[in-house]
Amino acid sequence: MSTVARPKSALVEAGDAAKAKAERALLLKTLRALDWSLSETCRVLRMGNASSVLRALDKYGARSLYETRKKSARSD
Repeated sequence: MSTVARPKSALVEAGDAAKAKAERALLLKTLRALDWSLSETCRVLRMGNASSVLRALDKYGARSLYETRKKSARSD
């Protein structure tokens, strides 16, 4: 017996996209406010540990932005 997944409705797709956009924005806003500190960001957002923040950055396609900003923050 095979189960075929029903396609998501446009409403659900729009909700998923809005949620992802809001999560990405909050993550980046928090990182900026905390001078790109992974450990402080995970503490403030209650994410577990710094690896969780890195996984979230990967999920939202923002890892390279983090790397660039972190590098320039060190050189200041």
